[in-house]
Amino acid sequence: MGVGMKKQPSKQCARSLGLASDQGFSMVEVLIASALFLVISLSVAPLFTHATVRNAAGADSTILTNFTKTQIEQYFQEAFDNPALVLGPGASQLLRTEYWDEANQIFVTATPPVGSRTRYTRVTRVRYCSVTDLDDDGQCNADPPLTGDSDPALIHVKEIQVTLASSAANLLGGRRLQVTTFKPF
Repeated sequence: MGVGMKKQPSKQCARSLGLASDQGFSMVEVLIASALFLVISLSVAPLFTHATVRNAAGADSTILTNFTKTQIEQYFQEAFDNPALVLGPGASQLLRTEYWDEANQIFVTATPPVGSRTRYTRVTRVRYCSVTDLDDDGQCNADPPLTGDSDPALIHVKEIQVTLASSAANLLGGRRLQVTTFKPF
C-alpha cells in the first residue's frame, strides 16, 4: 500500500458494523412520507386563496379611500362662492356624478354609458346649511332645506358628501364608501 491510503473494510465487515451502503427507504416509507406531505400541503392551500382575496379587497378599499379623500380635499380648498359649490336657483342640492374611465385613468363627469362596466362611480353632493340646522350628530337637517335662492346670510356651512362605489369583481363583491364634511363660511 502507498503512503496515505487506507484499507477499505470488506462488505461483510461493514454489514457487521452497520455501515452497509445498500440500505435505503422502503417503498412503504416513501408512500407514507408523500401522503403526509400532501395532507400538509392541502391544508395550507386555502390560506393562500384567502390571502389573495383579502389583498384584492384591501387594494380596492385603499383606492376607494384615496379617490374619496382626494375629492373631499379638492372641494374643501375651493372658495365658498366657487361655482362648483353654488346651488342653482330653487335647487336644494347640487349633484355631480362621475365614473372612472379606465382607458384614460381619470374620472369623467357624466353618468356611465348604458351597458358599460365602470369600475368606480363617484357622486358628490353639496347642500347649504345653517348652523341652527346642525343636530347633535353633526347632520344637516334643514327643514325646509336651504336652496340656491336662500338668503346668503342664512348659509353658514356647505355640506359636501362624496359617495364612491366600486363594482370590483372579487369574491367580496363591490364596496361603497361615503364621507361627509362641512365647509364653513
